[in-house]
Amino acid sequence: MEREVYQQQKNGIEQQFAQHNLEKDMAADYAAAFSKVDDGAQVRELNSVNRALLVFLAVVLIGFAVLVAVY
Repeated sequence: MEREVYQQQKNGIEQQFAQHNLEKDMAADYAAAFSKVDDGAQVRELNSVNRALLVFLAVVLIGFAVLVAVY
């Protein structure tokens, strides 16, 4: 992703600074793009974990009720 500011640089020293800043900005853009959390995916994951815990709790309670009924 090249920005216009970096394309307009003429002087050799300015070009070096511009290239350094471009690389820094690109690294920051890359990090920002991959650090975003998809809220919808996170909510779906939490809902599935909650559902799994409820199923596990139901199985434990049913097993306990069967043990109590047998003895």
